Amino acid sequence: AKLTRDFLARIVRALEEKDVGVYAEAQLLEDAIDDLEERLRNNHIKRLNTGECTVNSGLIFIDMLHNLEKIGDHTFNLAKAVVGRK
Repeated sequence: AKLTRDFLARIVRALEEKDVGVYAEAQLLEDAIDDLEERLRNNHIKRLNTGECTVNSGLIFIDMLHNLEKIGDHTFNLAKAVVGRK
């Protein structure tokens, strides 16, 4: 959640400052969010398989992961808009 919040804050700053140099940083942050989501999802699946986690709480966790990753995707789209990419 912190990585996603930090990413969004950085892009909002770039929008305010018209910082067209933000694209490379945005790509790195978006990739980091994707990697973190995959790592956390895989760890969760392992916990489900060993019985350390219940299905109900697991569904909430996976839904939260997905939503945070989507926020990262949308934030990256904002970054592309800042630099004029499609």
